Amino acid sequence: MQGDQDPQVPPPPPAPPPPLPPTRASGKMVPHDTTNTASYTIEEDLVFAFKNELSSAQASSKSNLLLFDWLDCLGDQELDSICTLLNSQWARSRSARLQSLERKVVADGRALQLPRSLALRIRCRRNNHGVGESPSEIRVAGHARLLPCASTSDIVIESVIVAQHLRGLGLGKLLMHEVERRAGGAGVSRIWLSTSDKEEFYRGIGYSNTTQLPEQVSCVGAAAEQQAKLMAAFVRQRENTSSQAQWMTKLVTSSQPND
Repeated sequence: MQGDQDPQVPPPPPAPPPPLPPTRASGKMVPHDTTNTASYTIEEDLVFAFKNELSSAQASSKSNLLLFDWLDCLGDQELDSICTLLNSQWARSRSARLQSLERKVVADGRALQLPRSLALRIRCRRNNHGVGESPSEIRVAGHARLLPCASTSDIVIESVIVAQHLRGLGLGKLLMHEVERRAGGAGVSRIWLSTSDKEEFYRGIGYSNTTQLPEQVSCVGAAAEQQAKLMAAFVRQRENTSSQAQWMTKLVTSSQPND
């Protein structure tokens, strides 16, 4: 009879790696994204409240729910939110995205200093708020970037986006309308853009397909490095035939800016 032997005890499983620190997204802590395609979310209760209030608001009072601001007028938290929003659609490294959203504006002798990004934010009413807390919250909902052309009367619009869970509410049309209003007020007469999957949307707001191409992007007075970056990005956009992007254009009328 063999002596007693201790049973074989399997080694313990390796400890899981520590979680990465969270990042900000629209004021809400979300897991750090290592693929640079983090989803952009707003708290469900705020989205629900905003949709209800938007659907029931009169046309004259809807403007109280929407805020349009140049990105260089906003704080770091809003910049971080827009970075996450853009990366949810077009993946880039976070550092590259932040560089492309550089908030320093180089004067180019025009009323509308370019390049600039226009942010759409929404005011969401919070029903359950504590004593001393604000009854509403403001969240980033959309973005559009304006690039100058060599012709001072033309601009190119790129990186137009509305947060996924806020689409279908007409916010994209309102964002483009505000872009056109501000551009027209600064003396811009024609807007160009390219799209591979939103032709129907842009045709619905007055844009038409064109076989022409806008003049090269130019930023008079810009530093050589910034000028080179603008030109490189624009050349890539013009020559990007693999995505079958379609150029579209629209004439805009002058209007009084309201900044």
